[in-house]
Amino acid sequence: TPTGTGTCTITATKAADANYAEATTSVNVQIIAPTLAISSSPSPLPAGSAQVPYSASFNASGGTPSYTFAASGLPPGLALASDGTLSGTPTAADSFTFDVTATDANGFSVTTPFTLTIGAAFVQQRTREVIGNFIAQRADALTSNEPSRFKN
Repeated sequence: TPTGTGTCTITATKAADANYAEATTSVNVQIIAPTLAISSSPSPLPAGSAQVPYSASFNASGGTPSYTFAASGLPPGLALASDGTLSGTPTAADSFTFDVTATDANGFSVTTPFTLTIGAAFVQQRTREVIGNFIAQRADALTSNEPSRFKN
């Protein structure tokens, strides 16, 4: 089974026959790697939130099944299983670019970058919204001409 690309020469020699004649022939064989591709499901990867369980999967095509998957640079708290299942609970908010590598049954592989945005945890987002709204309302009350219990 080929595990790389390139050209190799195969030489066959026929053993001597009754007249002590030998025959030799050579043939060049070119091995061409398959064009592998990786896709996510769903595609594109949906955004997630910190502290909220996340799940997606990766699929490969173009080679010889079965495929195994590996990743580097995943968001903290997420893991990629060898079957292509991405799961876990992200622990940090940011935009993460990571690499997924798929390897087919013959050892050919492809690496593809993916980007996943993890937002702040809902409680953090909601707290910011509430505090922001509170400050905005108080600022409006302090700058309006109407009497208010917030003015001195």
